Formats: sequence, structure tokens, C-alpha cells
Amino acid sequence: MRLIGAGAPRGVTRAVRDDVLTWANLATVLRLLGLPLFAWLVLGPGEYRAAIWVLVVIGATDWVDGYLARRLDQVSRFGAALDPIADRLMIVTVTLVLAAVGIVPWWVLVAIVVPDLTLGLVALVKFHGNPEVPVTIVGKVRTALLMLGLPVMLLARTFDAVHSGVYVAAEVVVFAGCAGHWIAAGQYLRAMLSR
Repeated sequence: MRLIGAGAPRGVTRAVRDDVLTWANLATVLRLLGLPLFAWLVLGPGEYRAAIWVLVVIGATDWVDGYLARRLDQVSRFGAALDPIADRLMIVTVTLVLAAVGIVPWWVLVAIVVPDLTLGLVALVKFHGNPEVPVTIVGKVRTALLMLGLPVMLLARTFDAVHSGVYVAAEVVVFAGCAGHWIAAGQYLRAMLSR
């Protein structure tokens, strides 16, 4: 079973559409709508267990939206632009919230935000928004690592296992995700500046 590119028929090239109202885009919007709920659950009542379930659903939509787009032939320009924005907002929001309650060190937030701000500024100045740079494998792996490691850090805190091997493993995954984030940012910056 393929995880990357799942849903796309092998050997079939699909046209990119101008549609906005698609099932794939709805999944992406649901991901965005889940972020305020996650933040409130952690920062408000401190319902970490419920917040973990929200993260599971949000994380699943990242895979589901791409699958639906390819499977239902709903690949759209809007979705292609919205999906990476939703990914970045999710990772920054989760990191900011977890840093605010002391689960994630603040340096992780800085390591994620600095490359994103740099790329966003270059995209805004040079391309007036979306530079339409294709996603790299490093970018996909980096996102997967951060989407795995950050919730596991929250999970460890929820079950009072901050000094356990689970938390340490999650820290290693997040560190690898941050390193991948800088590598991917370098790839995207090079691609943007060469156009």
C-alpha cells in the first residue's frame, strides 16, 4: 500500500482543476477548523486526552485530502495552495500551544517558524503569494515526523510519562523533523530563487 501518492491510479495523469468546492478541499478546511478546538482544549480546560484525539483527526485529514483529490480526480489549484498552508498552520499552532504549556521547548517553535517566515517572505515578495513549488520527499517526511512527534510528546505528558523512553523517542522524532524542516526549507528556497 502506498502512503505517498495514495489514491492515484498508476500511470494516469490527471488534469489540475480550478474547482474550489471539492471533498478534498473540505477535508483540508476541517483540518484548519480543528486547530482552534485543539488550542482551546489544551490552553483552556487542559483536556489533553481530548486534544490528542483532535490531533489524530486533524493529522488524518492531511492524508485523506490528498487521497480524495487523487482518487476522485479532484486535484485543484486551490487545494494545492491550501494544503501546504494548512500543514504549516497546523505544525506552528500545535508547537506554539505545546510550548506555551511547557511540553515542547521554545527552541522547537523558533526552529519551525524562522524557515517558514523566510519562505513566506520570499514567496510574497517574489511571487505575490504562491510560488507553486512542488513538495519534496524531504518536505513530506519532515511534516510526517513533526505530526507524529509533537502529539506523542503531548501523549507522554498526558500520562505523566515525561521522563520516559516514549517522551525521549518523541523528542528525537521532533528533532529529526526540525532538521528535515531546515533541509526542506533550503530546497524550497533554492527552487524559488532559481525561477
